[in-house]
Amino acid sequence: MCLMLSSLCLSSQKKADIRTYYGLNGALNLTSIANQNNYGYVEMRYDFAIGTLIGIQAGVERNKDAFHIELNYATMGQRYEDKIADVLHRKLVALRYIQVPLIYTRIFGEDPNNYDGDVRIYGSIGLQFAYLQDANLEWYADDKELDMLNFIDHVPGRNANIETIKAQGAPALDRDLYQDYDFGGLISLGIIKHLSYDTAISAEIRGSIGFLDMNAVPWRYPNRFDIYEPSRNAHGGLHINLYHYFGDKRKMIN
Repeated sequence: MCLMLSSLCLSSQKKADIRTYYGLNGALNLTSIANQNNYGYVEMRYDFAIGTLIGIQAGVERNKDAFHIELNYATMGQRYEDKIADVLHRKLVALRYIQVPLIYTRIFGEDPNNYDGDVRIYGSIGLQFAYLQDANLEWYADDKELDMLNFIDHVPGRNANIETIKAQGAPALDRDLYQDYDFGGLISLGIIKHLSYDTAISAEIRGSIGFLDMNAVPWRYPNRFDIYEPSRNAHGGLHINLYHYFGDKRKMIN
């Protein structure tokens, strides 16, 4: 994908109405895991989880349309806190991914080839590939840190899968609970301001949802109602992007 985009960027330099751009991006997100997997133990109340993202991007722009690819390092996950049989339980899930979004953007308003410095609205849709770098889970009951097996059986009789899980044994690494790869979609709405014909800055609200079950196959256990639902990564937050353009230099409108 990177080679294809690079070839497109180089060939686009020959066309007056197409410019290439490169940029930096960062984000602050609310992250979530839709459909928690508590391995048959009582499902817990969701708590706020904050994630960050930093990355680079490269793309091409022609009039009001743009296409770009990003390479991002993102922290995802979820926090849970709830009382089970009057015992306070907390579970913290921290996941770190390398993400590669492929994004199409449409800029609204007048022809953006005239870089007059006005703020313009844009919308984006895309697909996102992700590779899990690391995972860290923390389990607490009565403010005491437990291992996984003691946590999901802390209140006896609340987990119909516990004997099967004990026979299987806890994973050697927390990341073994999850799939290595994820794939999903994203959508965003933002504003962009060209500081000059060479530079621009934008801010957008972006959300994404995974299409795949993020749980590793050996750890897809039904809940206490004997129902299993796939768990999916999700996030939504504020993204800031800074771009530098190459190619044909348009005339600024004063």
